[in-house]
Amino acid sequence: MNSFVKKYTEMKKLYLLIFTLPFLIFCCKDKEEIIRNVDPERKEWGLFQKGTWWVYEEENTRAIDSFWVDSVEISFFKNDDFDYNKYEQIITLVNSNDNNSKSYALTLSSRTTLIKVLTFINFDRENSNSSIIVSIPLSKGKRFSACKALKWAELDSIYDSLKISGNTFHNVTRVYDMCNSAYKNQPTYFYCAKNIGIVRKEFPEMNEIWNLKRLNIVQ
Repeated sequence: MNSFVKKYTEMKKLYLLIFTLPFLIFCCKDKEEIIRNVDPERKEWGLFQKGTWWVYEEENTRAIDSFWVDSVEISFFKNDDFDYNKYEQIITLVNSNDNNSKSYALTLSSRTTLIKVLTFINFDRENSNSSIIVSIPLSKGKRFSACKALKWAELDSIYDSLKISGNTFHNVTRVYDMCNSAYKNQPTYFYCAKNIGIVRKEFPEMNEIWNLKRLNIVQ
């Protein structure tokens, strides 16, 4: 009887080893990383090359502000150690003539549908605030979390074309950000056009409206 039990136990161990060995080999084998590139359509909305510039005019004061692309940085990152996807991230660094110790960037990555504008305080890349300017694919009424609880950004309008300050832009979206942390936490309306970028910025509580007047786009 003891001999039978011993033999049964040994057979059980053998079967267990046979069935678990392939699983152990699979787990120990290095998985190939999968490169996730940013979708080409998102690049049409949020990637601009050096040589691109935009000039805006404030409706009430006629003040002028200009922005230009300084450089483009492309990198890849992993979400965590268990994620075998490598996500592409594109940062378009933008300078301005407003001389307020700030620099700006447009960011997009293959891990999110959002395109954001960042503000770097005192030109410090580690000290930044952000605001959502568009989400691709477009979905009217879609909401995203903003800088504070019970605050959000919403893509509330989509226009086939829109005339702004004498210029007609096509494929335009409007995002209302209740708490634009990139600009003093002010409620903001961002109007963005495909292949153009931001064409209009409205700050209702500050009575400011900035319209795109002149531009040169390199994509």
